[in-house]
Amino acid sequence: MEEKKIGASDYLALGLYAFAGFGLEVVLSMLLPVIFGVG
Repeated sequence: MEEKKIGASDYLALGLYAFAGFGLEVVLSMLLPVIFGVG
C-alpha cells in the first residue's frame, strides 16, 4: 500500500468512528442487562 499523509477529513472520520463505537458500547452496556433482566 502506498503511504499518504492523513488529512483533516481522515481525522474527522476516525473520530466519528471512535465516537460511534464508544456510543454503541455504552448503549449496549445499558440495554443488555435490561433485556436479559426482563426476558
